[in-house]
Amino acid sequence: MDLIAALLPGGPVVELCCGGGDLAARLLASDPSLSYLGLDGSQVMLDAARQRLAPFADRARVHGFRLEEGSWRAGVGPVGAVVSMLAVHHLDTAGKRRLFADMLHALAPGGALLIYDLVLPSAPRAQAAIAQAWDDVVAQQGGEAALRAFAEARGNIYRFPDPVDMPDPLADQLAWLRQAGYANADCFWQRAGHALYGGYRAI
Repeated sequence: MDLIAALLPGGPVVELCCGGGDLAARLLASDPSLSYLGLDGSQVMLDAARQRLAPFADRARVHGFRLEEGSWRAGVGPVGAVVSMLAVHHLDTAGKRRLFADMLHALAPGGALLIYDLVLPSAPRAQAAIAQAWDDVVAQQGGEAALRAFAEARGNIYRFPDPVDMPDPLADQLAWLRQAGYANADCFWQRAGHALYGGYRAI
């Protein structure tokens, strides 16, 4: 979250699938001039985000949407950044490419699209190693009890694939960002199958 905040070029921020508002609170606290719009498909999450962001008053707003639909996209922008955490992997390849293209047009010049998400190993034989690396991180951060709960929930998609999870290789997504017209498309951080990547709209 701190790295996302450091990569923001300023201006209004829109978050896709904002959840309970954890990232929003971090971004709003880091920049008192920032305004924020959070979008989510869950009423439970929207209610939680409203409560979490109440201290920021009119600097923060939340609304319902469906990520895969196109109707909301024309109403976004121009903004300084579009951000998303652990949501874009629910779109298929075509859906990701459409989202990247649509969000470029939502950005002001110099604006950023920043995505923190699960990515698919380019080499299939790497999947087991990445699955183990993710389990190791869970154990390091939460101990054996957290690891058991993670396994029981079948949360590691590299061990327990689910049709709703459709990650694509990071290299492919960086290529799609460049093809859509983003400048400086790059991966800014990566660990255990998770990556922070994106690009900027040219000035």
